[in-house]
Amino acid sequence: MISLEDDIAQSMERALLFNAFLDDLFKPTEAELWLERAAADLARQRDPDGAKRKHRDQAVIEVMERDGNNCWFCAKPLNGDVSLEHLQPLALGGTWKLDNLALAHGGCNKAAGHLSRFKKEALREQRQSEFRNTQGSAGCAKNEPADNK
Repeated sequence: MISLEDDIAQSMERALLFNAFLDDLFKPTEAELWLERAAADLARQRDPDGAKRKHRDQAVIEVMERDGNNCWFCAKPLNGDVSLEHLQPLALGGTWKLDNLALAHGGCNKAAGHLSRFKKEALREQRQSEFRNTQGSAGCAKNEPADNK
């Protein structure tokens, strides 16, 4: 008889494999990524008065009111090290809607890079587990880039 933990582990492994398959299937082409970057550059050029910055600042306030003052990845207090994380990256079709935004330490955000939302959630589980195991030592547990495979 399979234990509940083994069954959950097998289900998680199958889900990770399926997500990796979907990531490969729907991976944006180089041309699509280039167009996304070009559109972002053009938007920055068309925003001389800082409207985007105001929008970003308002989004940070709204997300902080919703989620509190802890990093979405590692659950440690932000303590002024605040970056806005797109859970589904803009380069992979993510939006600026609040349900796609979270607050993170700069290092945690950088480590997540352009991972899919599912892979970011797995990274979050790993970092929060590390945080629970170390009982909240100062700073982020790890700031090296996550495996983008």
